[in-house]
Amino acid sequence: MNDTLGFIFVHGNDSGMKELSESRAMGAIPFGGRYRLIDFELSNMVNSGIRNIAVLTQNNYHSLMDHLGSGKEWDLDRKRDGLFIFPPYLSDKESTEKNLSHRMSALNNVMSYIRRSTQKYALISNGDIVSNHVYDEMLEYHISKNAYITVMCTRGHFSDEALKCETFLSTDKNGRVDDVMIAPGMPLLDLMFTGTFIMEKSLLEFLVAQCVAHNRFSFTKDVLQGMLTGLDIYAWEYKGYLRRIDSIESFYDANRELLDASVRADLFRTDCPIRTKVRDDAPTFYEGENEIVSSLLADGCVIGNGAKIINSVLFRGVRVGANTVIRDSIIMQDCVIGADAEIGCSILDKNATVTNGVRVSGYGSHPFLAGKASVI
Repeated sequence: MNDTLGFIFVHGNDSGMKELSESRAMGAIPFGGRYRLIDFELSNMVNSGIRNIAVLTQNNYHSLMDHLGSGKEWDLDRKRDGLFIFPPYLSDKESTEKNLSHRMSALNNVMSYIRRSTQKYALISNGDIVSNHVYDEMLEYHISKNAYITVMCTRGHFSDEALKCETFLSTDKNGRVDDVMIAPGMPLLDLMFTGTFIMEKSLLEFLVAQCVAHNRFSFTKDVLQGMLTGLDIYAWEYKGYLRRIDSIESFYDANRELLDASVRADLFRTDCPIRTKVRDDAPTFYEGENEIVSSLLADGCVIGNGAKIINSVLFRGVRVGANTVIRDSIIMQDCVIGADAEIGCSILDKNATVTNGVRVSGYGSHPFLAGKASVI
């Protein structure tokens, strides 16, 4: 797929992420002990052979830029093509808050980059998808159907939060999309649009120009739904492991699903590695006797004597005091948890501190959330 131009949007769908997205873009949210959300989609594109990738931001993109750097970890620091990070830009004709969140407006703002790119196809996706796959089969499907646009979908049981904010589709027997519903609120259609689609670059240029000229900026509403009868739009169903992070609950569930060995085997394949920014830490150190049950602990952690960690994910550099109990929780990078504390069904953002003897707990459906650098 070296004849494909990749776009990753790292904003949108962050209203349900609360404190986790206050100071960072969606794509920069930590995940799985050592990764950021954008690592998965960026690695998917690189593993597919795409070598010209643009990351389009909206706000709070500084930590994202620090994480991505020159793209070296993804083999994208190259003289020709490579990784491009575009901060938001709007012309005088565009309103600031309304249009920044829409894809067609954002793509219009990088049109000079699109026009000078030499690739034939354009693949557009989101930085909030957790999955591991290559796009070769999707491109082959797109070409075989002679489609104008091919959208990537997934089938399954969807949360109430997803039904309130995602786009759902139905298809005819040939796979052509025949109905589109945006945030239906109830399970009326059985295919969820993942936010990923592919088309020829020339068509993308035309559609962006058409939408902007008519003051329309949303891909799902103005193209996918609004031009459904005029364009041959096909759906390609992905049947592997895929989670779209659109709420605190989906973030919590997706992290804890990593404790399942079959999910890890599907998500962290040796033939398609998920790349991330390297941080050189010492191995995790266990002081005295500890009880670690069905948990993931990244490198650099220090676990105090008598501590118990059960069904939890600990990121790099976490320090846990003596006799502390952590259950069903997500503890992010460089958090410090004092002695004799108890944490259950919780998410602690980076550099959070829990003092000695404190007990905090949420519920499986509503985990307790401590913001970045907070003190409890």
